[in-house]
Amino acid sequence: MKFVSKIALLVCLLSFVACASTGQKQVTGQQQATNQKYMDFFKQYESLSHAFDPTVADMYSDEATIHTIRKTPDGVERTLKMDGSKWKELIISTMEISQKRGDKSEFSNIAVSMDGDVAKITASRYSTIKCFTDDKYYMRVKKQSDGVLRIIEEFSETRLESSCKTTKKDDLELFLKGVVKVTNKQSPIMIDAETKLEKASSEGKTLTFHYTLVNYTADGFNTQIFEQTMMPALLKQTCANSSLRNVVNKGGMIVFQYNGKDQNGVSSMNIKESDCLRLADQT
Repeated sequence: MKFVSKIALLVCLLSFVACASTGQKQVTGQQQATNQKYMDFFKQYESLSHAFDPTVADMYSDEATIHTIRKTPDGVERTLKMDGSKWKELIISTMEISQKRGDKSEFSNIAVSMDGDVAKITASRYSTIKCFTDDKYYMRVKKQSDGVLRIIEEFSETRLESSCKTTKKDDLELFLKGVVKVTNKQSPIMIDAETKLEKASSEGKTLTFHYTLVNYTADGFNTQIFEQTMMPALLKQTCANSSLRNVVNKGGMIVFQYNGKDQNGVSSMNIKESDCLRLADQT
């Protein structure tokens, strides 16, 4: 047996290049098998997304970090950051809206790289509703304690307006429902020391933001002075904000509803496209 082992060792030493080559193939094979496992995971993600199947939410970890950057036509970038549990709820609640709008992504140039026990999957993501390619898209995937692969991080970029040369008419009412879903996943939230955004709501083509003035009650509140002060600021901000301006340009209306801390109404101000046009004429 020792003689046979020595002969095998001698053959390997004399054929060092061949032996080394065989070992390299074994490592590559392992890497390929690992990469394929994550490629299959991504294919499942893509398949469920294309089918508008809400169970795609189960592919995310509750502790995942989701980053989305929205670019406006004027070059301003706004970042949305959300944890996995809220993102999963958002996917489920907006899936029907996304399906009605035909809002889905096509992926190409998919690649997998490993960093320890975490796989980073990069791809070019093409938005069919915006005709926009996001070349910075990626997700990071890790096996969880229950042995199941889940997404622990996802990054994407999107645009406010479509780049499609020919587009179907977007349904503003469906879009506003989506805005409400996203806003309410991050609400309530303090805007400043005196103002809390409680929620958003929509009815038809009207988008309403509901605020509470946390230091005031309706009794004795001077609504006239408040509106004289706030309306110019709200008008300027709304008409300069690409997202909100896009809503009014499509015939929508933005309403800012304020309640006192006693939840009684103190003011309601609305902005339409004509208000933005009038503001533009004055500047």
